[in-house]
Amino acid sequence: MYCRFTHLEEGDPVPYTDLGKDESGSGDHVRYTDSCISALLKESAEKFRDWVNCLSSDGTNVSYKKVGDGLPLWLWRGVTEVSAEPKQILHRLLRERYGSACIEPG
Repeated sequence: MYCRFTHLEEGDPVPYTDLGKDESGSGDHVRYTDSCISALLKESAEKFRDWVNCLSSDGTNVSYKKVGDGLPLWLWRGVTEVSAEPKQILHRLLRERYGSACIEPG
């Protein structure tokens, strides 16, 4: 069973028991829900494969992985929550340059 979100795209709410039904009216909402959850778990497992998490005490998630390009460099990723509007964050990232002042020697 393929997980489709046509009802959400159209914006028409449907009862839970109607999820997963095709045009002929056949389908099972339990199997549909299970297939959607399985697809989500598979996607999340593939998305974070080979990433190594680093410990951080300030609420920032920092991870790295080795890129298969033959160079001895790692690809780094940082995730944190910021209480600001996306427009403000984008402006700060694009317009305000801190250089090495934001990296503390350690």
